[in-house]
Amino acid sequence: MRKSAKSIMLLLVIFITGNIYKSFAQEGIPNKIKLLVLDVGTIDTVAKTEKFLAPTDKVNMDAPPSPSPADAMADPDLRRRAAHVNWETGMIEYLQTRDDIRRENQQRRKILEALRTSITGSKENRMVVLAKDYLASALSPYADFIDVVDRSEASLSEIEKAIADKAQEEVAPATLFLTVTLGDQKEESTTVPVGNTKVKKTTYTRRAVASVRDFSNVRVCSFDVVAKAGFRQTDAVAMKGHDPSDELIIDLMNQIGKKVGEHFLREYTVKVKIPKALNNEVSSEDFEVYIDRVVKRTKNEEGEWEEEILSEGSPVAIDEPFMALAIDHWITIVAPSEEFSATQSQVKVGRTKKTATFTIRKNKIDE
Repeated sequence: MRKSAKSIMLLLVIFITGNIYKSFAQEGIPNKIKLLVLDVGTIDTVAKTEKFLAPTDKVNMDAPPSPSPADAMADPDLRRRAAHVNWETGMIEYLQTRDDIRRENQQRRKILEALRTSITGSKENRMVVLAKDYLASALSPYADFIDVVDRSEASLSEIEKAIADKAQEEVAPATLFLTVTLGDQKEESTTVPVGNTKVKKTTYTRRAVASVRDFSNVRVCSFDVVAKAGFRQTDAVAMKGHDPSDELIIDLMNQIGKKVGEHFLREYTVKVKIPKALNNEVSSEDFEVYIDRVVKRTKNEEGEWEEEILSEGSPVAIDEPFMALAIDHWITIVAPSEEFSATQSQVKVGRTKKTATFTIRKNKIDE
């Protein structure tokens, strides 16, 4: 690495479209996202879970009436009878509450049994139990930028509580959470004659909706994906038991993982243009490029600028694409000496790619 005491630096800010990512940079999360992945749900499980989350109505009972001192003096037996009535009322209320609790527990057991049956008893949904792990696996290619927080005990109700109570420490260290709901598996078949044989074509489809939210309950992004699988059979060969449920769910998880990665990441390229007149004096290999390097500039007692590197950042290669989070980044190019400097000549802004181009020039140095 070649540097002089007065290396020439040029800072370029590459702005990423979408204001929502600015908060990540301001909160000091420029390198990684902490993503909590919840259990994957189905239409049945989500709908029935809402019943668990429904609040139980409570009735505030007023204090039972008691005889006044004057009434007690007029009828000495009144206080005893009032105490007996209050005791009987309390016993009746206790028995009613106990019966309510029993009925509620029975209802919950029925719901739990229905949930188990809908998942483990259905071929289409058995893979749902493993879907979360397949989703985490689909996010693994982005491990340098997205940390998957896996808390097996984390549930949607816990997330809702963390949002309502603003108690994010309950699900720390996550900064965002990902929910996925699977639609029902659908099947369509057509039969066509081919010569003396009939061919039955069956198409299986399944949809899923994924949502990434923060703990202010702000929806960062959502994705609607669909997986398809086909199957052909003829009347000449009888085949039974074909079930594409597993491959459909794995396909959906892979699609969601890819969409999450593409949403939060961008591909960048830094290019350097050198005029022909300088080809014999300097090359692009003489320049160093860093992403997210932090430099503090101050004047010394002589009035000269001095630079202090607070963070080295990450070095990147010229002309070689690299991935980074889709937030505001500093791209710093360092000239080999004060004899050369660089100016930004062009920034191409695309939907998924960004290219920063610098033009090298030779400085006039007073002798």
